[in-house]
Amino acid sequence: MTDFLNPELLPDDFRDTFETEGMVRIPGILTGSAAESLYQCLVRDVPWRLAFVDPDRDGKDAFRALPPEEFAALNTNEKAALSDKIRRQSVAGYQYLYNSYDLLKAMRAGETEGSFLGELLNFLGSENLFEFLHQVTGIEDFNRIDGHATRYMPGHYLKEHVDASPYEKRHVAYVLSMTPAWQVDWGGLLHFFDSDTQQVSRTLVPDFNSLTLFKVPVAHCVSTVSNFATGPRLSVTGWLTEYDE
Repeated sequence: MTDFLNPELLPDDFRDTFETEGMVRIPGILTGSAAESLYQCLVRDVPWRLAFVDPDRDGKDAFRALPPEEFAALNTNEKAALSDKIRRQSVAGYQYLYNSYDLLKAMRAGETEGSFLGELLNFLGSENLFEFLHQVTGIEDFNRIDGHATRYMPGHYLKEHVDASPYEKRHVAYVLSMTPAWQVDWGGLLHFFDSDTQQVSRTLVPDFNSLTLFKVPVAHCVSTVSNFATGPRLSVTGWLTEYDE
């Protein structure tokens, strides 16, 4: 099995920052071999779904992840209608548009067996990682972590939101950024907002092999990726949640 967590990292080096600022970015979170393998997997092996909010559906059903074969089956008019629906919802309220792959759902469906994504899931659920995250955040309440592989292409975005959910108790959000050689003017920037002034308080540029942790709730968004970006914005994202067994 691949060694994932960089053994040179010390939780105490990041805990003060998280405690005082409510967030921290940890560079070089994965070993070199794990980072390269994960990057190659995200580029080559993931059957990406088109993720968006469908205003014609209610509850959890509104959060769509359209499989590639279903999207390919749409004719030109149907694709145009879908694009218009997504745009109208972006004007009306909360919306996002990017490629996604829910790792836990994929595991339950047997899709990750024998793949590097299966190894990633084992790492995400490992005692080694949980101990590290508990020590960095100083929060002991979370006992579960999920994971979504994400790919932002030109035109993709994530509107402002705070990550609060009526379905689960989220303590911390995370972004495992796996994007090499990203340019700041390509967009796809993670913006955090001051809740009082609605001004951008911090911006993080996509990078390679870093882990960003931030407390929930906090207002943030991902800016639209420009049409001249020459590569995808790749990451694995999710939440550290509290689950009552």
